[in-house]
Amino acid sequence: MTSKSGESALCAALLGVVCTVASGNAAAVYVRHDRDVSAFEDLAAMAQFEAAGFFTTGCSGVLIGASTVLTAAHCATSGKTSFGFGAERDGARTYEVASMERHPLYAAGANGYQYDLAIASLLAPVEDVIPATITPVNLIGRQVTMVGYGGQGTGLGTPLSGATDRLAATNTIDTTAYNLWAADFDSPASNKSLIGGRVPTAYEGQLAGGDSGSPLFWSNFLVGIGAYTFCQTGGCSSTSIYGTASLWVRLDLAANRQFIDQALARAASHPASSSAVPVPPAGWLLGTALLSMPLLRRGGRAAAAAGARCAARRPADRPPARVQAGVP
Repeated sequence: MTSKSGESALCAALLGVVCTVASGNAAAVYVRHDRDVSAFEDLAAMAQFEAAGFFTTGCSGVLIGASTVLTAAHCATSGKTSFGFGAERDGARTYEVASMERHPLYAAGANGYQYDLAIASLLAPVEDVIPATITPVNLIGRQVTMVGYGGQGTGLGTPLSGATDRLAATNTIDTTAYNLWAADFDSPASNKSLIGGRVPTAYEGQLAGGDSGSPLFWSNFLVGIGAYTFCQTGGCSSTSIYGTASLWVRLDLAANRQFIDQALARAASHPASSSAVPVPPAGWLLGTALLSMPLLRRGGRAAAAAGARCAARRPADRPPARVQAGVP
């Protein structure tokens, strides 16, 4: 069970954390360097994760109804976009988005970012993908699976080559921080750990750029939405390498469940009926945001408030290019 002392310990571990802007080669899911990439591809291809998808203008999401997609509120855009499925972005089947609605409680503040959720309504129903099932569960100490799109890297900061656009990885939820699920990226050598235990899962991984809005699964159930990453001051060149951590929006919170249930009820009363619209290969939305805890902030879009005790970085809200060289 997580206590207030556990949250305080996490915040203490994050004191002095720096917020950095994502560079042009930021990537999506980062994984253990000592595992073959095919293992992470195979994990992502499992049937229970087929509802995971991507927006052609950036970010990830997950199908929760025939024409309803759940993503992060900071991914919501007024521009035209489509949502797609498949191991690769190019050639993926896509569905045009009719509208996007942010959680009414989402705001630039510590009490608002726990509601960093949005609903995307599709013009056409998705008939060949089973929507994810949401369940409320205490995740502390449980192994979970994240699924994301974009380029990739390893916990050492080295690139992956030849991987599909969609990868999955596992982690263990260590604690909660400000009503968000939190887990760090432990190294196989057990010498890099920010919070919790030092022993990694067999297919340990971490969120990164392009994973905003991505689904978090426990067993066959959807339990969280990817939102933020962070690292200690002077301790990392990237917020996705060993010793960094991820935050997910919790779907067991009553206000979040209500928002989702109301969206699904509206969709049921006004079902989509038009045909799916194929679109060209995905464009890239170059966007970043910063999160500080307990006062969280939008990076690159709003003035930052000073004096925050803890800070973190949101994954880049775009599908970045596969990393070719260097440290992302």
